Amino acid sequence: MDDVQRRLEAFRTAPEGSYLEEYLGDPRVVPFLVALVADPDAYDLARIEAMTVLRLWPPADPAAAGRALAAALRDDEDEVVRQHAAMALESYAGDAEVRAVLAAAAEGDDDENVRFNARAALGRPALE
Repeated sequence: MDDVQRRLEAFRTAPEGSYLEEYLGDPRVVPFLVALVADPDAYDLARIEAMTVLRLWPPADPAAAGRALAAALRDDEDEVVRQHAAMALESYAGDAEVRAVLAAAAEGDDDENVRFNARAALGRPALE
């Protein structure tokens, strides 16, 4: 079996959920996830998966993760990436900079789903 076939088989048989969930205690994992979220040239689906992990398991020191997610929400061109960033930011909405980015997206993002996700992260109704 060649390398491509091994990777395809691993992908096909992988359990649901993140591959990194069980390794969140390792000090290398959160910085890796934050760097992945912050990299606009990275594979969008990998960034979205990193956002999901950071949403479900916010790190003990959430500042870097929250700011990387806020930057993705504010600056990314892909609406699906922005949608997931907005959802993930619910776990970081206590930070003033994050709240400001969420508020701006809630009111002015071009994508309706981004606006609704930002409003939900702020604890506001989707339709006001």
